[in-house]
Amino acid sequence: MLPHTIRYRFSQVKNRAEGKSARIRIVSSAADEVTRNETGETEILLSVPDANAMTRRKYILLLRRMIALAKSNRIRRCLLETHEFCFPSLTLSDEEYGEIISTQSEMANFQFVEFLTEPPEGFPFVGDIIFTGASSRFQKGCKRGATIGEEVNACRRLANLPGGEVTPETLAFEAKRIAAQRGMRVKILEEREMRKCGMGGIVGVGRDRRFHRNSFFSSIGEQKMFANRPLSLWGRE
Repeated sequence: MLPHTIRYRFSQVKNRAEGKSARIRIVSSAADEVTRNETGETEILLSVPDANAMTRRKYILLLRRMIALAKSNRIRRCLLETHEFCFPSLTLSDEEYGEIISTQSEMANFQFVEFLTEPPEGFPFVGDIIFTGASSRFQKGCKRGATIGEEVNACRRLANLPGGEVTPETLAFEAKRIAAQRGMRVKILEEREMRKCGMGGIVGVGRDRRFHRNSFFSSIGEQKMFANRPLSLWGRE
């Protein structure tokens, strides 16, 4: 699990925003604001001047603003009432709402910190999002969206690593690790095997590189995951 991975929890009872927690609310004001309500709870007020003019793109940006505000104010836990994040102009199902919210939250929470010294107070990641009043379909979508966001962030982490560290062997190792988590099989082909298979074009691309063993892998999904239809994924360094 990456350090910026968010945990999603669901409750039918309204939780109190205490400590490094904040209640997220949608308001019609002109600008976003972080404030305290009459009971002393921290609130992040997200500006939506016209709820009827909400589009999918605006919705995605709204969710990213939410996480950005939480991070800049070192809020560790966000409390959301599900109905506040549903807009009449968006023809989305509960499952789609859950997927979009968790996907965008994960992606907005990402920060490449692998070579940074962690400050005493820790990196300002959002650790938990707690939903009140979420349906079972919403929860299902949220789980799917979290997986999408986590895997996108895993790719972003690899892309941010120094080029000298991300060798074919590194990518082969990552392929094996991910496959082990997902119940998939991976076969790594070294240069000699690729030549035997007639993959001269791939071998030629990496001929002038320091690492000549261009690992080429094929990962095949287990039949139980894909209803007896194997899925093949091919990749190279």
